[in-house]
Amino acid sequence: MNIRSNTCLIPGVIVFAALLAGCVSVSPTTRYAAAVEVRTSDIILVHGAGEGPEIWAAAAAREIARAYSTDRVAVIDWSEVSAQRVRAPGRGYRLGRALASEITTPVTIIAHSAGAWLAQGLVDAHLESGGRAEDISLVLLDPFTARAWYRPFAGGRQLARGMDAAVTYYTTRDPIPFTAGNVASGRRVNLDEALAHLEGTAPHWAVIDWYFVEALGTDPVVTR
Repeated sequence: MNIRSNTCLIPGVIVFAALLAGCVSVSPTTRYAAAVEVRTSDIILVHGAGEGPEIWAAAAAREIARAYSTDRVAVIDWSEVSAQRVRAPGRGYRLGRALASEITTPVTIIAHSAGAWLAQGLVDAHLESGGRAEDISLVLLDPFTARAWYRPFAGGRQLARGMDAAVTYYTTRDPIPFTAGNVASGRRVNLDEALAHLEGTAPHWAVIDWYFVEALGTDPVVTR
């Protein structure tokens, strides 16, 4: 199947889709974001705080479309919301809840670092509205587990909570605090041995490439 990739730019949300015609339709839900109208079996990618999709999510969307011939991959660009890193987890969680009603399931959500909180907002609102946990697959890549300075251990109680299909890939080899995979439930995969050759903050980003290359079979996606 010959897939043509299109990029639709919307305030707050970038949708990368291989569509045969045009862009997906959107309707604003908050000042910072637009809702993505998606079909079943979608994949949603969520970047971390203080960055945009250009660091890895945009390339990841293209790689998934190429490798799996899927025509619906969405990237939630919450760079404006997450610019203030300290406040990003809480803001991301609220944004996720605001967008949840626009997400069609089943869906796979792949989120990195503080983006895990936006993903959890999607999950919590979905479950509270009567949605089924089995309709969402959650993949957290070295998630930042503090929700606020006064809630440093919230991730251990909230992230991946209530999820039947949740996997957290993490490393303890980087100096970034609260990224040691302390989540509420699901399978946890420690990548310390696989990333032993890296130093500084590099392992935090290498978790992304490890997942896409080793688990999904794509090319590397991190551009920083």
